[in-house]
Amino acid sequence: MTSIAAGVALFGLFRPRRAKKALDLQKAGVAAFGLVDRFFPYTGPVYKKVPVAEGLEFPLDPNLYYPPLEPPPPGAKWGDGRAPDGNWYMDIEDEKVQYWQGVGKRKTACAIVRIVKGNGQFIVNGRDAIQYFSHYPIWWLKACEPLAALSQKNKFDIIAKSFGGGISGQAGAVRLALARAMQEYNFNWRPLMKKAKFLTRDWRMVEPKKTGQPKARKKTPYHKR
Repeated sequence: MTSIAAGVALFGLFRPRRAKKALDLQKAGVAAFGLVDRFFPYTGPVYKKVPVAEGLEFPLDPNLYYPPLEPPPPGAKWGDGRAPDGNWYMDIEDEKVQYWQGVGKRKTACAIVRIVKGNGQFIVNGRDAIQYFSHYPIWWLKACEPLAALSQKNKFDIIAKSFGGGISGQAGAVRLALARAMQEYNFNWRPLMKKAKFLTRDWRMVEPKKTGQPKARKKTPYHKR
């Protein structure tokens, strides 16, 4: 028998013992932590095939609750302003228009963006975006970059509301919110935007000042005497 065959034979003899020992240890650990029956059937109240909280009777009392007064159908979302058909609608000049919405954050700024079919208007907090961003084209381009990258800038109107932080942070928040709204419109754009990191929350923040020191990194000079 060659050395290779002998090694295979030895490995074949000893491997089941190690695997069995590891499996026994795993079962013992699972039993010790009470994880044998890990999944339990749902036994709570159900209304129209949707699990609901105990103590609530549907439809809800309109004198006590705001609409919607019934839970959404199975698989649909609750409480984000969607109509019963699963879409968002807003009134523009007494006309019901569908829109798509996204929320984004950057530094300490937040933004809520709605996009509707249009001709490329860009409004931030009721003002034209180029004026809101102090006529600084870098911030303007950063805010609408997802639409511009996919050559869709002149096919949608952007209505954004931003608050908190500074202008640069708000531009980054609008950028993330716009990408998420575009994902709601066409999910096939997600791989491209994900690759370009338009859907990635930028977690870089200002480093806080240290106690007893003048700034975040600056230190008081050392004096021996």
